Amino acid sequence: MTGQEFYDKIATLNERQKSRDMEQYLLALYLLVLENKDRDPSLELFLELFDKAFVGEPWKFDPAWLKITEHPAISNETDSINFTLQLLRFHITEFHRMRGKQLEDKQRYFGVTSETGTIWYNFDPFTYLERGCCGMGGIEQDQEITWNDFADILEGGRVYE
Repeated sequence: MTGQEFYDKIATLNERQKSRDMEQYLLALYLLVLENKDRDPSLELFLELFDKAFVGEPWKFDPAWLKITEHPAISNETDSINFTLQLLRFHITEFHRMRGKQLEDKQRYFGVTSETGTIWYNFDPFTYLERGCCGMGGIEQDQEITWNDFADILEGGRVYE
């Protein structure tokens, strides 16, 4: 699968899936990543996980995650699954904290700053994924994919307008 084919499938998820609360979506995605962390990362796997998170069972939010107050440091390590899981926990916790606050701002899609000082532009799974994947078009068939690419999608979903 090329990056453009991947993006095209992500961009049409809203035609196949019903939207879901963002925190619940990320909690389901977290569980799916945990269950699949030993599989070789690929665009096909990422698409499968993103798709299944719309209907998958969510991980139970861990109140201890509220101690997470900083964005995880970007990882260049070969085994990037730990960084990806840290980033997912951070994103989940951010949405948990913003509930009833920044998420209620009718102008939020112009950008809001969370309590941790992190800027967010996308607040539903469809725009989060579409914006996160918009830079994937240059990936060629059979190009090596890592869990850092997955983390890049999550970060893109946070910051791309």
